[in-house]
Amino acid sequence: MLLVGTSAEGSTTLGRFSAALTVVLHDAFGASDVIPFKDIWAELKRNLHGSEVVPKNVEDAVLRRRIPLPGSFAMPLDARATILQILATLSDDERRHFIPKAQGAELSEVSWYFEGRDVERQRIVDWLRGTHDRGLLIVTGSAGSGKSALLGDVLVRSRPELSRILAQHGLFGLLPHARTPPEEIFDVALHLVGLTLADVIDRLYTGLALDQAVPPDKLASEQISTLLDAVRRRANMSTILVDALDEAVEPLIIASALLRPLAAIPGVRIMVGTRRSTHEGPDQPESENRNLLDALEAPGADEVNTQMITIPRDPQAISRYVRRRLASALQRGEDDPTVAGIAVAIAAAGREFLFARLAVHEVLARPELLTDARGLTQLLSGDHRNLFAAAVNRLSSHHPTFGPLLHALGYAQGRGLPIRDGVWATFATALRYGTNLVISDTDIRALLAAAAPYLVIDTERGQTVYRLAHRTFIEHFTTDYDNNVAAHSQLTWACVEVARTMTYPLNPYVAAYTLVHAGAGNQSARNSVLVPGGPILFTIEGLDGHAMEVFLRRVQFGGGMPDKAAEQAIPLWTWKPTDSDRPLDDRPPIGIFIAYSVAMVPIAGRATLLASGGPDGTIRLWNANTGQRVGGPLLGHAQTIWSLAAVPIPGGRSLLASGDADGVVLLWDPAAGELVHRLEHDLRAVSSLAVVQVPGRETVLAIGDYRRGEVNMWNPISRAHISSFAYRGSGIHALTVVSIRDGRTLMASGHTDGTVRLRDLTTGKLIGRPLQGHNDVVRALATFRSIRGDTLLASSGNDGTVRLWDLTRGTTRTPVGDPLVHNTGDEPGAPALAALPRPNGHTLLASGGYDGMVRLWDPFDRTCLVIPIGSHVLALAVLEHRRIAVAGNGIAIINLEL
Repeated sequence: MLLVGTSAEGSTTLGRFSAALTVVLHDAFGASDVIPFKDIWAELKRNLHGSEVVPKNVEDAVLRRRIPLPGSFAMPLDARATILQILATLSDDERRHFIPKAQGAELSEVSWYFEGRDVERQRIVDWLRGTHDRGLLIVTGSAGSGKSALLGDVLVRSRPELSRILAQHGLFGLLPHARTPPEEIFDVALHLVGLTLADVIDRLYTGLALDQAVPPDKLASEQISTLLDAVRRRANMSTILVDALDEAVEPLIIASALLRPLAAIPGVRIMVGTRRSTHEGPDQPESENRNLLDALEAPGADEVNTQMITIPRDPQAISRYVRRRLASALQRGEDDPTVAGIAVAIAAAGREFLFARLAVHEVLARPELLTDARGLTQLLSGDHRNLFAAAVNRLSSHHPTFGPLLHALGYAQGRGLPIRDGVWATFATALRYGTNLVISDTDIRALLAAAAPYLVIDTERGQTVYRLAHRTFIEHFTTDYDNNVAAHSQLTWACVEVARTMTYPLNPYVAAYTLVHAGAGNQSARNSVLVPGGPILFTIEGLDGHAMEVFLRRVQFGGGMPDKAAEQAIPLWTWKPTDSDRPLDDRPPIGIFIAYSVAMVPIAGRATLLASGGPDGTIRLWNANTGQRVGGPLLGHAQTIWSLAAVPIPGGRSLLASGDADGVVLLWDPAAGELVHRLEHDLRAVSSLAVVQVPGRETVLAIGDYRRGEVNMWNPISRAHISSFAYRGSGIHALTVVSIRDGRTLMASGHTDGTVRLRDLTTGKLIGRPLQGHNDVVRALATFRSIRGDTLLASSGNDGTVRLWDLTRGTTRTPVGDPLVHNTGDEPGAPALAALPRPNGHTLLASGGYDGMVRLWDPFDRTCLVIPIGSHVLALAVLEHRRIAVAGNGIAIINLEL
């Protein structure tokens, strides 16, 4: 029990305890069904300043919440008990997501506002009533089009007891049998927001009541295989409902490696709600990209019966929805001229249901708009972000704490900010715009009620958190670079303040994200988390270990968030042959960061991206045509990124693979700026990556491990480990793939002992003896064809030479001619090499060295052109239109006018 005293001698504070308890249970632990009493004690003690809160034997005690009502699920009292009984039989995702989405109500309204979608709903019902024993139904549409509401409506109609009680109280209209889905048709209903692949597998095991536990110590591919085998052993039919695929942590891999193979199993049908692409958003321009649909429809070993329903914009349904919402809230008839006029105006704005929902909320919150035609027109003339900006202004004028509270959410990391331990209140106080405001949990409670349509409640690391509902709302706060640095600096000091006031284990948010804020802040913020002088120590104990590694590495190499002007663009140089030995510029390209690796990444229907990686563990992206930065840095590595590779996947798209000195390989969606997944294997140090594409076979990613002397072959989509090739006693520093005349595909590898080795990827066997020609480490490889069609391999390395090998028949063991000497003087070494095709079919070789030179070689007449760069050249990548990217002390793109 807890003993609580809130009244001082000679005074009373009626309602203070109940108010604090409401904040704690309803807000701080709003998404938690099991709450330890010791955590309730800590939060009550924090909220009841000057009061006594004494715990008695609470160490192992917990409070178990009864089955909660969905957040916006309002109803008459006489229906409450019956509906609670029904809700107790439903899953958390059904209660918390699908039912509120289907209801579509706000502001404690006793109504059900789902409108339209009769045609699409009937197509879903027909599919559910069909005789097919397997298959995939994709329900897609633009962001905010009402996909989740439609799926929620179908789910509610499939629960007969719930439908009947709602209809009895006038909240819901029943439909004829032929227009109603089969009763209890869904065996599992999953809401994928924030879920990883492992989370989804775990939910499916539980929902389908499979007789085998999830193998958490296995690779993801093995977990998928085990799940699929367990489902195949089931004798009964299963229908699975999945929503918000686009908001999962690993949407592409969940779609292609899990949902599609699952839907190919006899007896399994899956209905998926998703946007077309991970690039879509409420205010994003129309895009031809459809990577999520491509992943769901990608061909595989088993053909899947796939159907698709696209949700179009429905102005009539939007108008009816607005009329009903306004008529109910204003207690007027739906034909009231004001109600009808506003409904027409909102429907005419040309946007989706989400926009209409937010617009109605703003109209009801600002009654003057009912008669102010100019103000209403101004409100509806923008996009979702404009609506949110108007809401921020309105809320800030209503209460001075609301602006800082929303501002803090704009910079929240992970899944959002917790109320627990005063994190959100402390963050908002730190951003209070120079005022003397002291912000409390009571202010947060008031904001949650006033700004409900713009906020999301979630859980992360075992605690309830809150965030802004859409990325477009976040951008309202984060578009200005200088403000971002200042905000992250303030939040770093707020994290330190929270940590200093805690008397129990560090709050999970502070442990995980303090150093993320510090890395994005200014130098003073970074210094605030480090003990000055002596060995490297942190001022806060209990910080996440991986976050510490990443932070220290970025501090050491000057990465993270550099000076604004220095990294906005990369130099775009035009070079013509010249006798001058003067560098292209008097200074290194960019002195802010070092790049050890560079890769060109084609993006279907969009400009080519250029990616670089270096010792700070950061991947940076640029538009290869303009040189302008694209998005923020990709942060996932804690060590030097030695290699990058573009990985083609179905639909003409590409992922970006990155490998680091700790053996970590990550796969990114570079267009979305998101981590797709992590390849898990016992790797020690990844020095090289190569993509193997054989016609008619799956794309494979080859990973070279220089400490193990081993190459591992992976399927980058399913994450299946295919095979390993060991090279005993010789580390691997370079990989490339070679197609030779007889149709075979070879893999060439460069080694520590100065050799190049060839392996037949069809048989997996080495071909003959190693190629010997270098007297030091082979650091780079490139393959090309002569005008006659001969297959040639070039190698370069620490001895400063470039060697050529004729692989036309795959049997040559001696180099072709004398070495091309890049540099063997004071700074020997040519770690960079690339083959540069020319329009006439002739190919040039480009070598880059520690001497700060790029040399262009004609490999046949052995002539050389020299391009002085002015700093070490560590990697090269060939771009379209006779251009080459140079990595070293920064990145530069050179247009070669030859």
